[in-house]
Amino acid sequence: MEKQVAKNNNSLKQHVFNMLSAGSELKEVKRFLTSKRVKARLAVSMIHEQAIAVQNTEYQNYPAYS
Repeated sequence: MEKQVAKNNNSLKQHVFNMLSAGSELKEVKRFLTSKRVKARLAVSMIHEQAIAVQNTEYQNYPAYS
């Protein structure tokens, strides 16, 4: 099972990114990942990694000096 999760890791990260961008709650995103057989600690680290990516993209969309 672990190899299947590793193979789909990028698509899961993209799905997490989309969920967080849409404003989903962290519990809901974690529940989605654990339903896809991702271990809890890996799910939490993936959520935090993608949350930072969402913040970076939102920051880049609002120029500080216009």
